[in-house]
Amino acid sequence: MADTGPVRRTVIFLHGLGTTSRMWHEHAKLLPDFDCLLPDLPGHGTACHRPWVSLAETARDVATLIEATPEGRAHVVGLSLGGAVAFELLNTRPDLVDGVLIDGASAVSWRLAPLLVVAAALISPLIHSRPFMRLVAQALSIKAARRPEFYGEFRLVDGGSFRRSVRHALAARLRNTEFPGPALLVAGQHDIGSTRVSNATLARLLPSASAWYAPGTWHAWAGTNPDLHRAMVAAFLRDEALPDGLRHEESRPRPSMTDDKLARRP
Repeated sequence: MADTGPVRRTVIFLHGLGTTSRMWHEHAKLLPDFDCLLPDLPGHGTACHRPWVSLAETARDVATLIEATPEGRAHVVGLSLGGAVAFELLNTRPDLVDGVLIDGASAVSWRLAPLLVVAAALISPLIHSRPFMRLVAQALSIKAARRPEFYGEFRLVDGGSFRRSVRHALAARLRNTEFPGPALLVAGQHDIGSTRVSNATLARLLPSASAWYAPGTWHAWAGTNPDLHRAMVAAFLRDEALPDGLRHEESRPRPSMTDDKLARRP
């Protein structure tokens, strides 16, 4: 029997709210040595016919995709909403995860989160208006040439999925702080809410985690500095030194952000 060589490693990319797996296409091009899975999350893109229900249900969907791979394991890369799904996957099926990179997602409470939940509920009937989609495109650093395509994708997200995914992403918590695999927790320097506090907390609690941030950037720095973001993802997956341009997160969690509070569901 011919030797087919080593089984290629798998990485699954989980996109953010309002976007689709298309956001990862350029990342995947830099990873010819990996099998890259690029699913659309429920309520988005090609999965828009399936409404967003919960982090738990989406994590089960992701687990099913990973179980179907040759090794039945994968690295997971999640951004924002996708990062919240990655947290839930670590809670429920850590046995499927070789390593995880989470960008722009928080696992601790944020005092302004309830206001964002209310705002999402109020604005949801208007999410397909051109002014709102333009604001979202600007926030996600969608370049002008791709905005018509982005608007078409965003119109596929229904109001209910939008409201629920915002609420669930803000309520994400990591209950499994014993995940032994490599974990890279990243954020823009001026990311929203408690993201950097969360990253610093988890870097202290998880056995093989580290926290970094991209200086001078905001939540959607994958769009404003795509070359650095892609290089970071590739370096992490290949277990190489992270590229210059990132800074190690030296901050300490606020005193109120205790280990117990991290694990508690809101």
